[in-house]
Amino acid sequence: MTIEDNNTTTETPETDGPIGSAGEPQAGATPVDEIESLRQERDELRDRLLRAQAECANISKRLTQQHQNAMKTAGLDLARSMLSVLDNLDRTVDAIPGHDANDALVVGVRMVREELVKALKNHGVAPIEAIGAVFDPMRHEAMLQDFQTDAAAGTVTQELQRGYCMHDRVLRPAKVAVAAAKPVVADSDSTERANEVNDADV
Repeated sequence: MTIEDNNTTTETPETDGPIGSAGEPQAGATPVDEIESLRQERDELRDRLLRAQAECANISKRLTQQHQNAMKTAGLDLARSMLSVLDNLDRTVDAIPGHDANDALVVGVRMVREELVKALKNHGVAPIEAIGAVFDPMRHEAMLQDFQTDAAAGTVTQELQRGYCMHDRVLRPAKVAVAAAKPVVADSDSTERANEVNDADV
């Protein structure tokens, strides 16, 4: 009788991969969980890319808008300071009618005024519509109440100083007179009759 060595072990053959149905290893097989992880990573990166593209587009639009606004308002202070010059030229032109229209000085003043108006207009400066317009506190400054006009209450009836705007921004509001409702005057005869009735009651 042969005694077997207890230290003897039975070795099993090693395989490089999962065992198939036929007992052969399937080379290159990828676990399902690893595939799902890669899909999630792909979707996350795609979402980040789309968000980054949208953010870049928004930043570009915002910068373009800011640049356009800056260009429009770059000469705001300069244009506002030129309004007093234009006012003086307007007053000078208004005082000219009594003089010879062909006088060189008269012609020169008119030309200077026209050139200044043209230069301001090319930079977006335009007068504010006043007479006949509905009073707008953002564009008009009420200086007087006009009780003598037949215009509807709240209508601008006089322009005391011309206002100007630049690219829809008010450089200077127009100083105006605004139509107001006429005060109700009590009838003197009615008042006297009312007093007589009161005296009779006493």
